[in-house]
Amino acid sequence: MPQIKLVTVDLGTQKIRIPQAHIQGAKNHPKILVTAGLDGDEYAGIDAAYRLIEKYQEAKFDGVLTVIPIVNVPGFVNRTPFNPHDSKYPKSIFPGNKNGSSTERLVHWLSEIIYKHEAWIDLHGGGLDEYLVPFVYLTPPSNKQLKKRVFSLIRHMPHRNIIYDKKNSWGFKGLDEKGILRLVIEAGSRGGRKTDHIEYHLYLIRKLIYLLNKNPDELTSNLRKKKIFTGWSVLRADKAGIWSPMNNLKKIFEKGDLVGEIKTYGGKIISTVKVNEGGILLFRKTGALCTKGDLLIGLAVKPEPLNRLLK
Repeated sequence: MPQIKLVTVDLGTQKIRIPQAHIQGAKNHPKILVTAGLDGDEYAGIDAAYRLIEKYQEAKFDGVLTVIPIVNVPGFVNRTPFNPHDSKYPKSIFPGNKNGSSTERLVHWLSEIIYKHEAWIDLHGGGLDEYLVPFVYLTPPSNKQLKKRVFSLIRHMPHRNIIYDKKNSWGFKGLDEKGILRLVIEAGSRGGRKTDHIEYHLYLIRKLIYLLNKNPDELTSNLRKKKIFTGWSVLRADKAGIWSPMNNLKKIFEKGDLVGEIKTYGGKIISTVKVNEGGILLFRKTGALCTKGDLLIGLAVKPEPLNRLLK
């Protein structure tokens, strides 16, 4: 069994222990960080991270691999995507604050680790009340060399749902200025732990580790014609109540399509939710309890040929 250390992290209100593994390959580069459990109720990514540690403990590879299978330990213990100590989402407050609230301290600790690596692969999936279609998420780097690397990865990733978010709407801005590539893999639905979703995470991680060990110029002969999505559109609940999604939710949406309704506990409709931009379904809320601000649906939008982005 591989050596997994439990690292003590002071969150101000309490100290927690976070699992972490450090695996040395044949060379010191590239330095790759893999994390899971930033949202505490996304289990396929957590399982994949532990499996990754087992597989690479004896594997021959170039580089250094750091794996943190559960970042948000308080959220995991309480089966929530956020940190229950302060009700904040770790993925939303990068780079954190060493003297801040519980989550801000947690994210600051993680940020200090991220800065020591060249690439960060962050594993996510559908939470306990979220249906999700597997996809990969990246943002445009301002660093020219990093941009070349990103396009090389996009060309050779065996996946249809690739989001190249021009607006960088997920946060974590500034990493590219430090020369750090961030890539998010999403797989797993409703907090599930299906083998195919775990294997999907592992397959893409192995592919990315292989590609990150290559010079981008060495890979140009394998160009593929593909379209990627240059943005995504999310709808949030404008009121609290009971969420009633349409039972026949489809995979492709057009502007104005009905997604569902929010009702009072008395059954009165208080909000009708329609998509404001056509796109491909990525995730949707399935649970009944709805609080204001909850994510109801996410769509991949603005498909664009990769060749056009390269110009």
